[in-house]
Order: sequence, then C-alpha cells, then structure tokens
Amino acid sequence: MPITTPKLSWFLLPFLAIALLVLGSDVFNKPSFTEGAQTSAPSSTILSEEAVSAARRDLAMYWTLLDDSYYAEVKSAIPPHQSETEAFVQMKRPADPVVQASILTDADKLNGCEWRGVVAFEAAATRRFDVWDDDPSKWAWSDYEETRSVPFFSLKIDRRNGNWVVRDSSTYPSRASAVKAERILSLERDRDALITTRANQLRAKHDALASSLMSQWIALIKR
Repeated sequence: MPITTPKLSWFLLPFLAIALLVLGSDVFNKPSFTEGAQTSAPSSTILSEEAVSAARRDLAMYWTLLDDSYYAEVKSAIPPHQSETEAFVQMKRPADPVVQASILTDADKLNGCEWRGVVAFEAAATRRFDVWDDDPSKWAWSDYEETRSVPFFSLKIDRRNGNWVVRDSSTYPSRASAVKAERILSLERDRDALITTRANQLRAKHDALASSLMSQWIALIKR
C-alpha cells in the first residue's frame, strides 16, 4: 500500500522555511566581541609598573643616580646650621623596587582611587662622607654597612582618576636631597684642595708672624 504524506505537512513547509531564515539572520547578524575590542581597566601588573615609574620621578628629587649607586646630600639638624652640609651618602647597588599594593575599599573606589600602595627602594650597602669636622683632613668615606633591610626611600602613592598622587614619602637618612654628580665625583679632590689651601694660609700666617717678630727684634737692636 503506497505511503501518502498528509496534506497538512506540505502546507506547513513554507512557514518552516520562513522561520529558519529569520532565526538564521538573527544568529549571523549578532555583533561579535573580541577580547581586544573591550575597554577594561589596566591590570594590577600594569598599575604596579606605573607606580614604580611615578615613584622614580619623586625619588630623583632626593637621590642622584650615578653608575651603580644613589647619592644624596644631607643637611645638618643642629640650629642654626640647617643650611650647611653635614655629609654625603652613597647607596650602593640598589635592588629592584619593592611594591606593596593595598586592597581598595568601597570608599576608595567611590573616591576614584584605582590603585593604592607603597613603593620602597633598597640597596645592598651604604657609606658616608662626613664633612662636619673643621679639619678637612678627617673628611673621608666611611666603611660600607649593610642596609638591604632598610629602605632608603619609600613612597605612599595612589592612582586617582588616572593620575598618580603622592600621599607621603620618607627618606633614610632624613634631610637628604639630590646632589649634582659633579659634586660627588670631586669630593676627595675638593677636600685635598681645601687642605692645601688651608696649609698655605697657615704657612702665610706663620711667615707673616715671623717677619713681624724679626722686624720688632731689629728695631730693638737699633735703639
């Protein structure tokens, strides 16, 4: 007996074809999203790197980088000599900056804070060139001391609305400020020149005194 197809099925075929076309157009016309096309906030790694760059700019106001060391000039804390130089400090072989990111609170985020943390700079060793003594012959570099566990510069820094803002900074030793590289390179040469100058001045005073005494002695003889 031959199999016959119900007339109702043939009647529904045009409607099924239209439905498939509509569904297919919706699928193929949907916008596609790629990872690179989406705008997202910078990653924590990128923000940490930006924090280090911002901290280095602030560091340059207090420490001068020369070869494998940072140098600073330290002012006296004794009144009224605060404007006078007490010593020069060297931080030998600085390590990579230590970055400690803080967990942002809801209030931080509402205030536009995108990153908050501390950037610290450490070095393998330190030494001083003291110039506080009146006798320049005593001016010399001290022995190196271990300082890796003590940051010589640390910075509390935020990123707010795309801008880096320094909340606080500290330097060790305190009262440190950047110094010209030429000054560091000429410390010992300038000291030797000062020793020579003072020795010549002392010799000139001695010669002047001897000449004066001789003149007085001759004057006494002639009387």
